[in-house]
Amino acid sequence: MKAKKTKSPELLKVMDHFGSLGAVSGALGVSKAAVSVWHRIPLHHVRKVCELTGMRPEDVRPDVYGGWDKAA
Repeated sequence: MKAKKTKSPELLKVMDHFGSLGAVSGALGVSKAAVSVWHRIPLHHVRKVCELTGMRPEDVRPDVYGGWDKAA
């Protein structure tokens, strides 16, 4: 049996910003079905999400863009 993945806190924040899954899909030009299976924002949508929400890339996908300012 497959474990159910949950949506990332960042994706939930974006969904909260737009108000609904349908609003996210409309803003990004994708179907509601596509957004409903996301666990986090796909990389090719990060730029548009940042433009629309004012969020920074490291806030949308910290797994990819985060940690640049931390010393190694």
